Amino acid sequence: MATETFTLTLDNAPSESVSVTINDTSLTPAGEQSFTTPGVSAFTVPTGVTSVDIFMVGAGGGGAVGEYTNGSPGGGGGGAVIVAEGVSVTPGDTFTVTIGAGGTRGACSTNSPFEIVTTSYNSGSSKYPQAGTITAATNGGSTIVKYDPTNVTATAGGGGRGFIVSGGTGGTCTVSAGFTSLATNVTEINGTNGNTGTSGNSGKFPGGGGGAGQAGQGGNGRGEFYRSSGGFNYYKAGSGGNGGGAYLYGGYTAGSDGSNAPALVVSTSPLQFNYNGGTTGGATGTATGSAYGGGGGAGAGGQIRAQTIISGGTNYYYFWYLAGVGQSGGDGAVRFAWGA
Repeated sequence: MATETFTLTLDNAPSESVSVTINDTSLTPAGEQSFTTPGVSAFTVPTGVTSVDIFMVGAGGGGAVGEYTNGSPGGGGGGAVIVAEGVSVTPGDTFTVTIGAGGTRGACSTNSPFEIVTTSYNSGSSKYPQAGTITAATNGGSTIVKYDPTNVTATAGGGGRGFIVSGGTGGTCTVSAGFTSLATNVTEINGTNGNTGTSGNSGKFPGGGGGAGQAGQGGNGRGEFYRSSGGFNYYKAGSGGNGGGAYLYGGYTAGSDGSNAPALVVSTSPLQFNYNGGTTGGATGTATGSAYGGGGGAGAGGQIRAQTIISGGTNYYYFWYLAGVGQSGGDGAVRFAWGA
């Protein structure tokens, strides 16, 4: 804060004057600082700042991988959102800021699709079996802000990882009473659960559950088989769209859902195949900068081919099973803002 003094005099009476002193707040500093890289950092309250607004987003969980005969998986849960307005601070004090990392996606070390050829529809000899490892998706990390001088904290929880068949749980909020007492208003928004997959062999279109952010559910993944008239085999394993995340500038409302992975589209002139995945769900909040904390969309799994081929008088049954990878969750973030 600064003061300004104005002195008024009369032209015909220079000895006559009056002074007016104005408390001027226009020099109060204004600014912002964001933290978007996973890990631990520190925020120091700038000189002249006695109140800050804090916007926090937890990281999203990873989407699960499709697991062949186990079917389609679930998407990762979205990270929680916390907005603390008018937090009383002292210049020079510090906050410890922990940014949660997005959950890693589920993966598979085997080739996909996995092909089995038998001489009996329900049993018999198998050809082309492949060994491999399914790697589970991981949870999104929590985003934590601790005001060091008073040892009070706010935690925007990370979203849970997707599973077979269930989606990951949304992140939850935890704000200590001492932190709440420093703020004029605290808004807590839990993350949304990941979309649910489909168990077992779900036929030609097994859909992997898309991740969910605070904004909306992600789309479903899709697996599909196509055999051309020339005898060529094609397939797709599109992952579900990621859940929409949250921006760091307030104005939080429900966002739109992510789209499903589209069906396999074949064009013969020219020959083209659509292998795209679903699109990301609409984010929530004032659209400035990037959105954070959306859950990862899940991969497609399950059976996409069941075909009988007669050769030398013997029936051979061909089955293809997908193990489509999921998508990683979005990282968390924190923004401090002060002044006008």
